[in-house]
Amino acid sequence: MCLLEKDKFMKRPSTQKIIVISLLASLILPFMGYGEHCTNGTTTYGTNDIGVKYNPITLSTGICYVVDEDVTMAKYSTVLFDTDGDDIHFANNGELLSYVSGDIDGIVLSVLHDDFELTNGSDGLIHTYANKAVSFDSNGNSYDMILINSGTIKADGKYAVYSKDVLDLTNNSNAEISANKNTIYTEANTEIENNADATITSTEGDTIHVKSGTLTLTNSGTLSSGENNTIYIGDTSANQSTITNNENGLISSASSYTIFSQSENLNVDNSGTIKGINSIYINGTNTTIENKTSGIIEGEIQSLKSGTTIQNSGTIDGVLEEGILLSGGNATITNDQGATIRSESNAIKSSGSGFILNNSGVIETSTNNATISWSGTGTINNLAGGVIKSIGAAIESSESDHKIKNSGSIESEGSYAIKS
Repeated sequence: MCLLEKDKFMKRPSTQKIIVISLLASLILPFMGYGEHCTNGTTTYGTNDIGVKYNPITLSTGICYVVDEDVTMAKYSTVLFDTDGDDIHFANNGELLSYVSGDIDGIVLSVLHDDFELTNGSDGLIHTYANKAVSFDSNGNSYDMILINSGTIKADGKYAVYSKDVLDLTNNSNAEISANKNTIYTEANTEIENNADATITSTEGDTIHVKSGTLTLTNSGTLSSGENNTIYIGDTSANQSTITNNENGLISSASSYTIFSQSENLNVDNSGTIKGINSIYINGTNTTIENKTSGIIEGEIQSLKSGTTIQNSGTIDGVLEEGILLSGGNATITNDQGATIRSESNAIKSSGSGFILNNSGVIETSTNNATISWSGTGTINNLAGGVIKSIGAAIESSESDHKIKNSGSIESEGSYAIKS
């Protein structure tokens, strides 16, 4: 019995598939968007290659390689394609599969050199049954890599995309990138654009894990994690990471932190929905969060470090946790007219020095918990039209050096408006 028949995961390609290798294909493909950068010729893979152990297919300098639609290339090997030069463009609209399984590398495409561009077309599938569907690793050279996905990139284990190089990744509408753990894992500066109706998901681990370097993320689709962080930025020395979640964009975690950052100077700009038990966890200084009019942040925002600035024009709802929990100093919250900060616990809890709250909207809790629990120094400015209300104490202060300036409404249904 052949290897193909033994493996219960293997799918024998349809005998009805028609594979055409011709000059005509090379002429047509550039107009489909696959060969637009191919100035040095095109190699077209047009034969099915299934189920044989082998040495990797080597990609040479200055060539564009194209895998046709209706072509399946699969191997029982740790690498299917391996680079051996710079300025390579690889376009896939077929099926590239690695049937290696278990907690080992089963790399479909291994990139070791500079100026590499991978385009995975709308019918393209890049799938490993193990770890690392696509691997960018130039051994510390931090080369620039480009990945444009309109199809499916999938790892049954870890790392659908694994990069130790500078990565520019675009996930187009209706495209999918998924893995069990650490779907996109990077160790250098990373730029990701996830377009409308595109998805990047993980089952158990982080969805986007940036171990080192900065992250620039623009999301208009869906980023989700089942059991861990959706976005993890782990480099404490990284400066100026930016997360932009556009209207209709969804970033969610079912059971952990949605955004976990140790980066200095993180900027979060939200017009969509950020959702989790803990929506944003900050362990770096000088973080700025701007929640726009259409923005919804559901789940606790927690900052441990100083210099956090939160501008809210939409809705922040801590649900069962605090809406905003601050333990670092010199934090500023501005809640605009028409905006809401609420929770069944404290809507805002601050223990750092130099806390400033400017409220023109609504800050509320529906329980006996204090709406604002405040220790440390600072000032609350409840401006005209501003409402701070609770069933319990609206403001609970445990320090003497507190200033409250009220031009709006501070109210409690059954306890103290201000308790000190």
